[in-house]
Amino acid sequence: MDRRIKEDGGDGRPERFLLAIEKGRSLGGLRNVEATHILRESQSASGGVAESGKISDRSIEQEKRLIRYAIESSCWLSLEGIRRESQGFLGKGAENKVYLDKNGEYVIKIADYNAVNPFETPLDFLNNRITLHNIIFPETAYELIGINWFEEGKFYFIKKQLFIKGTKPTQEEIDTYMKKKYFRAVNEDGVYLSDDFVIHDLFPRNFVKTRKGLRCIDPIIHLNTKDRGYGGNRSYHEI
Repeated sequence: MDRRIKEDGGDGRPERFLLAIEKGRSLGGLRNVEATHILRESQSASGGVAESGKISDRSIEQEKRLIRYAIESSCWLSLEGIRRESQGFLGKGAENKVYLDKNGEYVIKIADYNAVNPFETPLDFLNNRITLHNIIFPETAYELIGINWFEEGKFYFIKKQLFIKGTKPTQEEIDTYMKKKYFRAVNEDGVYLSDDFVIHDLFPRNFVKTRKGLRCIDPIIHLNTKDRGYGGNRSYHEI
């Protein structure tokens, strides 16, 4: 457990939000926990997010730290190895190149961490694309399994997710599903909101409809911070 989790209001119960964060981080696997810890510690040592320089400089420094970690921890995975251990290439989007593992149980996603938002750092990716995803959509949890440089010397995260078969739901079915998770649709298409989180891109293409219900496979999630303009007050310093 994160040492910052504390009793809330004196009633002996840990603060639920921080417990949810730690659960989501743990669902992301040992690599996700360790990589996040390394970057948070380096961030604290450099004086925090706002004071640590340009986005590009912070990203490069974080990449260097994670490369050292990956090599020392034997999670530096080659593209050739991923291809060799897979059934084949399934496709790609703006962020991910997707392979099906050799047993057909998981997809392996090679993720360009700032393809969707060039202002995001590796730590942002670990927080938003893995930890926050796992809190809200544990049925399709991501596990961080590796790191490497691939095409044109670009840094990539390698993550694993259950391979789910099914059909595409309607937007109305997505609305119903998200309401059960205590999210409400806002005026922008595909955007859903709670007091804690803002989720974008919740369209049928990013869901699979199964006999057990809907499964969200590729959302874009952030904390509902004040600067996003949705009335939230969450902070990334909390996580």
